[in-house]
Amino acid sequence: MTTHIRTPNRRGFRARLLAGRVCPPRSAEAGSESLTVAIISAGLIAGVLGAVLLGGRYTSVRINLEDAAQAAARAASLERSPVIARSSARAAAQQALAGSRTNCLTTTVTLDTSGYATAPGTDAKVPATVTCTISTSGLVPGLHGTKTFSATARSPLDTHRER
Repeated sequence: MTTHIRTPNRRGFRARLLAGRVCPPRSAEAGSESLTVAIISAGLIAGVLGAVLLGGRYTSVRINLEDAAQAAARAASLERSPVIARSSARAAAQQALAGSRTNCLTTTVTLDTSGYATAPGTDAKVPATVTCTISTSGLVPGLHGTKTFSATARSPLDTHRER
């Protein structure tokens, strides 16, 4: 005995499909496109979130370094000798960074004290540069290493003060 499988009339099936009365036959891979889109979008969202976190951390460190450089330059400009100015600048920068919770692996404070050699009555400034190296390993999963930031600020010396 032979069994015949009845196949739908192609012309009638298409007409019913276009009219919205029949669903197209489902394949074995039905729904895999939505799963692929969901997986890819989750990865993209994680990547964008990681970039935002990293950018926010970098911006925070830059702002804190600028504040520390300004504090170092100001502390140095208030001193009368280059030797005391260096130690005051270093202490002010360390205090500013500690207060802002910036965890530097290494911190360097560079001070240009050539303004102390100018004659009284002459405009002079004391530039201070603060350099900080931070660890990037805790910011974004899979990102390891260090990043170095630097900021410079200048503060004027009193033109009429003895130097």
